[in-house]
Amino acid sequence: MHELVRKYGEEKLYDIPEERSRTRDRFISYYAKLADRFNDMLFAEINITIVEKVNLEIGNIDSAIRLSLRNSNFEFLGKYARLIAYYCQALGLHQFGARILEGIAASLREQPRELNRDRALGTVLTFSGWTVHVQAHNDRALLLLEESLGLLEDPASISERAYTLAFLGRTNRALGRFEQSKKLLNEALDNFKQVDNKQGVWMSLGYLGETSIDQGEYNQAVHYLEQALPMFNKPDSMGPLYILPLLGITHTLRGDARQAKSYLLRALRSNQHVQDLLPVYFTMAACATFLADQGENEEATELLTVLFEHPLGDPETQKRLEPLLDGLESHLDPSKFGDARARARKILASFQRDSVAESLTSAYSRRLINLIEHIPIPKQPEAKHSPNLTHREIEVVRVLARGLSTREAAKELFITVGTMRNHVKNIYKKLDVHNRVQLIEHAKEYLSH
Repeated sequence: MHELVRKYGEEKLYDIPEERSRTRDRFISYYAKLADRFNDMLFAEINITIVEKVNLEIGNIDSAIRLSLRNSNFEFLGKYARLIAYYCQALGLHQFGARILEGIAASLREQPRELNRDRALGTVLTFSGWTVHVQAHNDRALLLLEESLGLLEDPASISERAYTLAFLGRTNRALGRFEQSKKLLNEALDNFKQVDNKQGVWMSLGYLGETSIDQGEYNQAVHYLEQALPMFNKPDSMGPLYILPLLGITHTLRGDARQAKSYLLRALRSNQHVQDLLPVYFTMAACATFLADQGENEEATELLTVLFEHPLGDPETQKRLEPLLDGLESHLDPSKFGDARARARKILASFQRDSVAESLTSAYSRRLINLIEHIPIPKQPEAKHSPNLTHREIEVVRVLARGLSTREAAKELFITVGTMRNHVKNIYKKLDVHNRVQLIEHAKEYLSH
């Protein structure tokens, strides 16, 4: 009722010429504050109630954006851009979000250059670049984010610039430019700390953890991720839903299955209370890696098929999972591989299309909890003469000692070629060897264990 009275009053005031400008500004300001509140809610904890609240107001927010552009009122456009990005992420509508944000950016480019316009355009391009990056269009994302960085150079834009740096770091990581990624992410982290932006701090730590995982620097990844984890008060807020599965992946890759299992179960239990698909995909991807590592190849294949064929699938996560699925296909008996894929499609068909996110986060999470809880984790024997090698690195040494190429070895261990090369680099450094012949000679120490 309050909302109806407010709108009726605005319509009447708008009939008075001298009140039009003030009414328009009040409308834009009101919805900017609402967008700001929704942004904080969506970033901290996504559930269906919050998404429905945004959905009820999205038409008015669209009107506010149009009014802002028409009247060169650029002050709040960054808040609207951020809301569109978060809202479309929650619904899996990445392409739709990218089109809207690029449309706003195109309108802003037509405006004369001045500080507020540049700041607004820079912020819109930041979230446009992030939305494009989530779709795995990283070259395009890089162009948008680099343009944004050039527009956010004034001291008042430090928070907006920090987001740009963070997304640039993540995009560079996706392109395999790990050192550049870390440099950008550390700069983003420093900027977020300057303005006491805790959301930005844990996001940057998470991105640094991801980059360290890709480089095979698992102890460094744990260092970053464990800094982020204590920053959250609620277990089902966005932070733990992102950080916990990354810790699960890290401990899986470093050979600590017991810790990996613990973190993944925590993540799965938290996933049952949310409807945002992105952190759920992180968790499911981590579970697939863990299941394959534990020899549960049919279960891993079924899970990967669910993630690849889910109607609201995340393209970036799917791209990262392709080598794992290819490896499973080459190692599983064709009939078992086909049966696992068929079971996954049957599960997907049972999901109600209008509650597909909820089905994945609740029904499938419960199934995975039960499965992972009952996987026995044997105590790993200590490898002799190798106190500095992780269990995964010892596996790499064993595989390479059989004469496999880097690509063949990566396929055997269900990891990407890039990750395998990082393992080899770390092993060379730890064992003080300089070529494959020396490594194989050194490997004889481990083959009897």
